[in-house]
Amino acid sequence: MWSLKSTSILLASAVCAVAQFSEEVPSSPLTDTPQTPYGVDWQTYFRVNNPHIAVDGLPRIFSGSVSVNRTGHANNTLFFMAFEKEEGSLTAGDGERANEPWMIYIAGGPGAAASTTPYGAAGPATVNLGGDGLSFSPNPYAWNKLVDMLYIDQPVGVGFSTVDRTGYIKDEDQMGEDFVNFLRNLVQVFPSFKKRPLYLLGESYGGVFVPYISKASFSQPSAPVNLAKIIIGHGAVSPPEVYTQYPILGVMQSYPQLVGFDPSTYEYFVEQYNLCGYNMTLQYPAPTPYPTMKIPYPNLPLLCETSAKWMLGHRRQLSGLLAIYDHLSTKGSITIDGIQLTKRDLDDSARLAPIGTINPDWQCNIRDELVMHAMKTLSPWNEIYNSTSGFLILNAVFNSILDQEYPDPTTYFNTPAIRAEYHAPEKTYMNFIPYPFNGTWCASTWSNFGDPSIAPSAFLSDLAAKVPIVFYAGSADAIVGHRGTELAIQNLTFGGIRGFTVRPSTPFSDSDGNLAGIIHSERNVTYALFKDAGHGAAWYTPNAMYTFLKEFVIGTNQTGNLDPVGSTVVGGVHTEYIKGLFTGSGVHTGSVTVQGTYTWPESVWNVWNSYMVTRTAADVPVATDTKTTSHGTSIKLRLWHSDMLVIFMVILGAAIFTACS
Repeated sequence: MWSLKSTSILLASAVCAVAQFSEEVPSSPLTDTPQTPYGVDWQTYFRVNNPHIAVDGLPRIFSGSVSVNRTGHANNTLFFMAFEKEEGSLTAGDGERANEPWMIYIAGGPGAAASTTPYGAAGPATVNLGGDGLSFSPNPYAWNKLVDMLYIDQPVGVGFSTVDRTGYIKDEDQMGEDFVNFLRNLVQVFPSFKKRPLYLLGESYGGVFVPYISKASFSQPSAPVNLAKIIIGHGAVSPPEVYTQYPILGVMQSYPQLVGFDPSTYEYFVEQYNLCGYNMTLQYPAPTPYPTMKIPYPNLPLLCETSAKWMLGHRRQLSGLLAIYDHLSTKGSITIDGIQLTKRDLDDSARLAPIGTINPDWQCNIRDELVMHAMKTLSPWNEIYNSTSGFLILNAVFNSILDQEYPDPTTYFNTPAIRAEYHAPEKTYMNFIPYPFNGTWCASTWSNFGDPSIAPSAFLSDLAAKVPIVFYAGSADAIVGHRGTELAIQNLTFGGIRGFTVRPSTPFSDSDGNLAGIIHSERNVTYALFKDAGHGAAWYTPNAMYTFLKEFVIGTNQTGNLDPVGSTVVGGVHTEYIKGLFTGSGVHTGSVTVQGTYTWPESVWNVWNSYMVTRTAADVPVATDTKTTSHGTSIKLRLWHSDMLVIFMVILGAAIFTACS
């Protein structure tokens, strides 16, 4: 059986693109830098005078490499891109603008470049889809309209950051030390950053980086910055089984298309979920700590097979398989690379049924089993079962169309004139590398990508006593499922209580008045669940993400906030959202741009909803019994191809657009 390794494949699939990666990443020494110590005179050097972006109203941009002061590794640097909120805000003097926050964004991976994000989703301009990678459109939801915005490629060696061949971080503590030293040098160049409130935001595996950076900062006798708030989006803050396996039944409840609306198959996955001990009930508040979950990979030495070549090869195969669905339209057959594919009857797909024991083929890797089942069940072509022809098809489709369908500034950054303008080092820009902790990709323990560090959930309660924490997640994300984030919060002690005391259910809206999701806040911890968002809210719901930052992270909107005196929630408790599930019934279709919408028949949904209402077997554990949530949502995913393809990308988090995890 071809089984994907979830933490290596599915998190890797959340990066912006797959780059061909050598196990020895060259990093050229920096040249033409000022010969003085870091200071305000470096502002002139870092200024980007001509970014070659034909968009009106661009802010001032500063960019370049800053040392991390690692002893014995003089070439270890982090690369930053800074976008000014308004004229002079970045270059303010020491003590000026002391009450105005600034924000740092770091990506995940580990090994994903944050520098992809400003021109992909969150910056003042975004790369045009279907173009040559060098044309841009203005972004009305640019985060730098709200704050001075910095994007940092890190750890050392990622993106345009540099590293020598023995200088990769060995663990997250060293990463945190590097980042704090980077900040210590950065504030010499931009001195107002010393006292201004810093909001540190990380997505996906950034949910590991941000807590470790915070821990390192608070451990300093004299911290270089005023860390005022941390924001963790789609964050891998817990052990992998918490955010990959625990949320999976919630994914199926939101997208029963993945099991073909088949009750028997659903009951099979419920059984596996329960047998593996993932059926922990979310309680508000949580009376005791939640126990450790079962590791889905019992044979740990097999993780050492996850080399960079293995990971990229299987990512390539999976992406090619998904790309086939672009051709699902009116044709009954197509030909790819000389092989004819014929459309099959989807009603003939195999059903699963409870078996009474843990499936020995999959152990407790339920998410990957669901992915493979959905791929086999929903594949429109008979030939997908032919392994020989199948892999030819994968490669043919992958080579022809995979890299054409999302905002990717790689071509832009690899243009020599552009690279020079951003004061980037002489290295080929790759928006992702499988990060080699301590120079290796081999995990000796059950961990992420060879990272030997403990999950940040082990010390989040200590951090919560020092700094406000904001969590957010996407309802359509199965890379870091939102139920895992909710469990992490309920396992966190803040304000002397474990978890929230009231289940999140209060709706909030984007700037156009559309439902954006639900939000809740207690005792300096906030959680938002974005409706229709996959792995990277800004890529899916840019207005909602922008409004969330403006109103709830930077602003003081009290919607969803629990009044500690009156024990009431501002905006109310809404039973229609109490389960925290936004079910999607329709998907947008088309290549590159939306060309139509496919919606499953109402009769299919009615039968399924009747089954879900009347079933009595153990289900996704929730604290409160409520009515079934509406299924009238249309999943607005514009950047992948067809109806079936979009559904698969939903379960994968559909996140080839941003650093993941």
